[in-house]
Amino acid sequence: MGMTYPIPPHRLGAAMFFTLRLAEPSSDLLTQRVDLLRAAVRRTRAEHPFDIDAWVTLPDHLHCVWKLPPGDTDHGQRWAKIMARFVKSLKQDPRQAKAVWHPQYWDHPIVCPHEHQHLVRYCWMNPVKHRLVKHPGQWLFSSWHRDRVEQIADDCAVKADAGMNMMPSEQAIAH
Repeated sequence: MGMTYPIPPHRLGAAMFFTLRLAEPSSDLLTQRVDLLRAAVRRTRAEHPFDIDAWVTLPDHLHCVWKLPPGDTDHGQRWAKIMARFVKSLKQDPRQAKAVWHPQYWDHPIVCPHEHQHLVRYCWMNPVKHRLVKHPGQWLFSSWHRDRVEQIADDCAVKADAGMNMMPSEQAIAH
């Protein structure tokens, strides 16, 4: 399993950045069977809740940013269940079920809002970095789409709030 380090008590509820890789670096199993990965994540979240701040699934690895509930530090159990469920769901094809995951994953506690923002953007831009697409919006297996819609809604709400105290001519200048 992963190199899981205990989260210090003062960091409980902090965000964590993760990278998981397939055992076979040239595999495209994660994107070919992203439906099974999503099902494993959904089922695990239903049993052991956590927030997903960002996620990107590439052909042979994934990156994500999670927040666990306050007082909960057991991301290792969640990853073990996600990985086991994904592998179990592949058993229909024995060629895919053997040695699916690299034996270790990388976890990193996020220490400040700037780092959090950087790692969320890293998730979004990873398909571009790997030259799979030219723009993060072109990659289907990313939280960029969810987050972009939320950002647009937030931007509209901020602009609407800002415009409520302006005259129409001032609103045109502000936008």
